[in-house]
Amino acid sequence: MKKKVSVSGLALTLVLLSACTDSEETASAEDAGNAVDGIETYIQDFQTEAEQLLNVEEDLQLDFEEDLANDSEGALLEGTGQVASNLSDREDILQSLDSIHSQINQELNTIGQAIEHVDAEELPNDIEEFSVGLSDYGAELSQFIDEYRHNLSAQSEYFETLSSEEADFADITDGIENVNDTHRAMNANWYELEDALINMQEILANFEMPTPEEEGE
Repeated sequence: MKKKVSVSGLALTLVLLSACTDSEETASAEDAGNAVDGIETYIQDFQTEAEQLLNVEEDLQLDFEEDLANDSEGALLEGTGQVASNLSDREDILQSLDSIHSQINQELNTIGQAIEHVDAEELPNDIEEFSVGLSDYGAELSQFIDEYRHNLSAQSEYFETLSSEEADFADITDGIENVNDTHRAMNANWYELEDALINMQEILANFEMPTPEEEGE
């Protein structure tokens, strides 16, 4: 018990030290420029992963039909078939999207620190508007991830009911409808995500950080 208290005390000390260190950290104009480049890369990464997510999602009905065709092997019943792999693959991609979104936020935080601490003459006049615009659309990326994870969880729960030995033909027919319904339900979210990514790319295209040579002129 004493060991547990000691570890907790150490953890608290580390948190306090970390908080003190973070409060003293500032970002330079160069850090802000690197953050802008990072955001551009991460948005491209996000788009690539999102396209992969959509491709896997569109395979779900075929995977479901394949599991039904191989039902004698117990793929659907045991949850070891193509549907299970599809659900697992999409959860992995969602985790990747989560990570990329967090990295975008970290870069935006760096830009925010630069706005707060760097001489305004060293930064573009529109950098605050740039940061706010990206933050607003970044929130839409987060909303997409949350909505998609909710729908994916609903699909997972439904297919778990189909793996029950009590599942009958009606349940399987409903399963096909469920696949179609959840796909249609996400259509609006996909369009909103596409708009958000396009707008973020336009904001980046219309923004320019001065080079070190330009700053020195």
